[in-house]
Amino acid sequence: MEVCYQLALAAGQTLRTHIAARVASGSLCDKILFELVSRTGNPAERSRQAAMSSYSLLPKTFRTAAIGCFGLYLLSFPVAGWSGESTPPNSLTQAQSVCAAPAAANPAAGSGTYGRIAIDPKVYGTRSTSGLSVFAFSQEGWLAGPGDPQALAVRPSIVPRAWARWDTSGTKSSDYNFSYPAQARADGIVFIGGTTTTVLFQDEFPDAAQFNTVVSCNAQGQPVLRTGNFYRGSMASRAFRQYIIGIGEIQIDGGVDGLFFDEVSGSYQGATYNGNEGFDDADVADFGGFLCAKYPLLTAAQWQSQFGIIADDNFNCSAAPAVAGRTFNYRGYLARNGWQTNPMSQSNPVAA
Repeated sequence: MEVCYQLALAAGQTLRTHIAARVASGSLCDKILFELVSRTGNPAERSRQAAMSSYSLLPKTFRTAAIGCFGLYLLSFPVAGWSGESTPPNSLTQAQSVCAAPAAANPAAGSGTYGRIAIDPKVYGTRSTSGLSVFAFSQEGWLAGPGDPQALAVRPSIVPRAWARWDTSGTKSSDYNFSYPAQARADGIVFIGGTTTTVLFQDEFPDAAQFNTVVSCNAQGQPVLRTGNFYRGSMASRAFRQYIIGIGEIQIDGGVDGLFFDEVSGSYQGATYNGNEGFDDADVADFGGFLCAKYPLLTAAQWQSQFGIIADDNFNCSAAPAVAGRTFNYRGYLARNGWQTNPMSQSNPVAA
């Protein structure tokens, strides 16, 4: 599981530069932030993008020592004054798919492929963290309420995840009390919003066709229902990433200092934490492209001898780079070998 926790504070370098470099290194967490700062749609989004470009990252040593949480922190100063209604998160129009509609092409080199691009050290900021000494984790469930009285009484340096969308609560502006972050900032508290990223309830996408474009699946092609009556959204689905970005934009417009994307890799865990998830159409297509990039010189005969991949698996690395490997019928490959309920089996050479 990838631990993605970053702190981004205002300093000399731009957050856009940092995120672009991190996306090049293949981080799923950073794909979210890259799309968040790169949208160029309506004027509100463009002004938001311009403001984001003035922020940068803390020293590298602090980002792995600050907080032991899974997720991603983006602290941006100042964000007060941003306005404009975000695009409604549920406004999706992608076609129906078995599970999580795939992108049309492989990601750019370095993002989703085997190659990784070195991060330029200049993208890391140099702001001192000496004033960030007390972290008080809060999970206030009533987003429209007056805020967490204990957090306001303690007055810590930072309140991680002071807001967090859960189910449909937190998917629209009217769900929030936007005076809460302003009150926290007046008390000297850095206010972090966010979401439990991959947790997905069916009522977030009540239309079955839309739900199918974003939900992750196991190796049998079925969405995985968990205790608590929720599923996991596929991080390989651009539609789902845009949904999460929309939630972040609402909170940014509401005055948060940062965003905490928790459980980013949750859609690869499986109901029993055995790795039997993340085999939706979107993930499988990206995985096929990854395999072709990782082993660019293998012939069809070598794919068969080394991995047992045959013509029926529809795996084609000789296609154009943009689409190479994306037709791989990985679920069919797993079923043919008896691994459909245990895809991470040590017997599966592709999973090694």
